[in-house]
Amino acid sequence: ELFDNSKGIVLENCVNSVFRDVSVAGTWEISDSIENDNIGLDITSLSSVVESKNNTFENCSFTGFSYAAKSDYDVDNHVFVNCLFSLCGFGVVFGQGTILGNPGQATGPFNNTIKNTTFRDINQQAIWVIQGKYNVSESNVFELVGNMAGSDLTPSTHVVQFDTKT
Repeated sequence: ELFDNSKGIVLENCVNSVFRDVSVAGTWEISDSIENDNIGLDITSLSSVVESKNNTFENCSFTGFSYAAKSDYDVDNHVFVNCLFSLCGFGVVFGQGTILGNPGQATGPFNNTIKNTTFRDINQQAIWVIQGKYNVSESNVFELVGNMAGSDLTPSTHVVQFDTKT
């Protein structure tokens, strides 16, 4: 558990790894403002050649962050399966700060899959892909998402949003 507005896990240039039954808890609360550096899982890459890829997150939970999981880099083939993202400003966000052409940002995140995962009490989008292609949402559960801490009857944002065409 973290006791300040910091990052839970920073995954930098990590390949072929499995993270199972990992829980990361921050102090962000549903009424707090969004802090860009308050991230449960931050996935980065040095370049398109030295990148984070082929990582699996199974039965992991990320609770109490502005962003449950985020990447602005060319990270590929990450799988989130049977995870829980809860009490966060955003769930999984790909490409929000991507500047195409910068080192490690030729395409943005691509070929990532989020499946059989629960998103609960997420103020804004559960899954938001701004840059990157071939990212997939499959058989996920969304409870009280996209409503700015209101009820399911007062939506404010999309629950799942893909800004780039794949």
